[in-house]
Amino acid sequence: MNPLLEPRFTFTEAALAAGVKPKTVRNWLDRGQIHLDAEEQREGEGWRRFSALDALRIAAVARLVERCIPVSKASRIVEVGIINRRCGHLLVYEKTPLKAVVAAFTNIVFCVCENGDDYFFSEAYGSKLDLIELGLHTEKDVMIFLLENIFREVFENLEVE
Repeated sequence: MNPLLEPRFTFTEAALAAGVKPKTVRNWLDRGQIHLDAEEQREGEGWRRFSALDALRIAAVARLVERCIPVSKASRIVEVGIINRRCGHLLVYEKTPLKAVVAAFTNIVFCVCENGDDYFFSEAYGSKLDLIELGLHTEKDVMIFLLENIFREVFENLEVE
């Protein structure tokens, strides 16, 4: 099984590795605001096991929520813009090293911009300054995320390589 998808962490381990209080994640799950693979897979007595990908989802959603993006919209941005676009090709292989996930995000700047009632998501190589000089957005209109460091921290907290 792909180590990114292997359900081997407890709920608390996954939440804390992502830097989020377990009670916060429980509220998001109870309200249906975030989708995690563990929600679909339960062990014998109803205990769920979470994957490293679940912890990455939680961490990325939390960073967007810190910037005042509603949880359900942050979850959609993470799923469509980050997991599907950047990680999708890594999930199909059985033995993708977790280091490859971090490498897929190296030097990638993720930008989230409010667009009416929704949010626009894009990515680019480079820095915040490069994006602004290109006239893509003004500094106050764009939220910049470097997920490489966030994901590296999650893996360190989970004690996986």
